[in-house]
Amino acid sequence: MSWLEDPGSLLVATGEGLGNRFVIADAAVLRKAGATPAAVARMVCSESWDGLLLFDKDGLVEIINRDGSPGGVCLNGLRVLARLDGEETGVFRMDGREVPWHRVDEGIKLHLKGSDVPREILRPETFELLGKRAQVVRFWNPHCVVQVEDPVQENLEAFAKAVQARIDLFPDGVNLELVSPIHGHGELFMRVCERGVGETEPCGSAAVAAAYAAWSDGVEGLIEVRMKGGSLLLQPLPDGGLELVGEANVQWLIQDSSTT
Repeated sequence: MSWLEDPGSLLVATGEGLGNRFVIADAAVLRKAGATPAAVARMVCSESWDGLLLFDKDGLVEIINRDGSPGGVCLNGLRVLARLDGEETGVFRMDGREVPWHRVDEGIKLHLKGSDVPREILRPETFELLGKRAQVVRFWNPHCVVQVEDPVQENLEAFAKAVQARIDLFPDGVNLELVSPIHGHGELFMRVCERGVGETEPCGSAAVAAAYAAWSDGVEGLIEVRMKGGSLLLQPLPDGGLELVGEANVQWLIQDSSTT
């Protein structure tokens, strides 16, 4: 039977990280079947799945959006694959970057190197958006972090439409984050509108953008970014990078498959 008749047979697992849901496949299996990642993603990812996670035995990872387009770096996806892996620690390579990881009691910890963090992220450009203070945070993908009193009460779509009009700042589109002030022990609440997708429950890179925006404003130490899908803990590192901790879950579809 051709993979075109049963594309689901190429999958080894499904996974979820704070509400981001993925289907997972071994790159070698796709190559052997003559299947392209983009075609598989379009065929197996419905509205229920955010994308296809593709891995190989050397730690090379790729995410394909459900429309077949490349997804860049997905921190929620990396934690899912770390949970799938049988080891306690490892290194993933995704979109030209190396991301070390290891298991901790709270879930999976990712280490983002300072050399992979753009220097301009430490002093983000500010502007006004619908009467609110906004920051341009270019963390791998373009982000706009807007400070509001209560993200739940704000019109996310209105802010998204307004920032999309700022093609002078974001010619390739932008991910929008509405963030609350820091309260408690370094906690903030955030809503996210991802470019080309709309509102999403979680977004790892958006949480990173929100944390760097807060640190640039003088906040120090650990930040907990709370989203509809759950929370991420982010700790700045002396080299300008950070450590990110969050949960992830997987379910095997083929019991004898392995990530190694």
